[in-house]
Amino acid sequence: SSARDFMVTQLISNSAFEKKSIQASAAGQEATGAPVSFHPGRTPESPFEIMRIFTEAGGNAKNSIMGHLERTIQDTGTLAEFATEFGSYCQFDLFGIENSYYQTKPEIDFFR
Repeated sequence: SSARDFMVTQLISNSAFEKKSIQASAAGQEATGAPVSFHPGRTPESPFEIMRIFTEAGGNAKNSIMGHLERTIQDTGTLAEFATEFGSYCQFDLFGIENSYYQTKPEIDFFR
C-alpha cells in the first residue's frame, strides 16, 4: 500500500496541527486522487468541522470516509444532515467490539 492508495487523518482536539493535517490531506487527495479516511473526535460537531476544513482546502468529500459515526453522531436526523450535506461515505466501524456499549460513553447501546 502506498500513500497514493489511501490517507488517514483525524481531528480530536481541534488544534492548529490537526487542521493543517486535514488541509494537507485535501492537497494530497487533489494531487493523487486517493481517498481520505477521517477519524473524528467524539463530539457530534467533529465530523462537520473536519469536512468543512477539508472541503474549504479543496478536498473532495465524495471521495472520503468518515469513520466511527455510530459513536459520534447518535441522532439520526443529525446523521442524515451530515450525509446529505457532504456526501462522504459514512462508516459504522465499531461492530465486533466485545461490549454491548461504548466504554467511554456507556449510554450508547450498540444493540438498539
